[in-house]
Amino acid sequence: MESNTEKLQYVICTEPEEEKHKRAHHFEILALPTVLYALIFTILVYENYSGITVPIAVAATIIYCNYCLEKLGNMPKQDSRVYVIGMLLLGVSSFLTGNEFIIFCNTVGNVLLLICMLLHNFYDDSKWGFGRYVNAVLCAV
Repeated sequence: MESNTEKLQYVICTEPEEEKHKRAHHFEILALPTVLYALIFTILVYENYSGITVPIAVAATIIYCNYCLEKLGNMPKQDSRVYVIGMLLLGVSSFLTGNEFIIFCNTVGNVLLLICMLLHNFYDDSKWGFGRYVNAVLCAV
């Protein structure tokens, strides 16, 4: 029986210097706010998915996302308010109910609205149909 040895090929990906500096700049701008947001979110939601802190955590998420959009040079679009209002209402709904199924649905709804809001702000979705939105959300997940 002959041994068939394969030669391993290593592919070296070189990133342009301009891209490296851009990534480093983004890291400098977003590292501290990201850690701060993670800490605040953890304190607010840890073992507490239905308390008064849920709408506050949703608001913190919206503020953090808008901050990141601005720092990345992509101002939030005016019609993103629909997503923001929906997220805040779902956060309040989670606070006002004790039903775990409704809380779960509200959490899933918040995540989906967040994804839709980010897609809306990063892409020109004016000509997207329902199928394209569903595909984009599934790809984002």
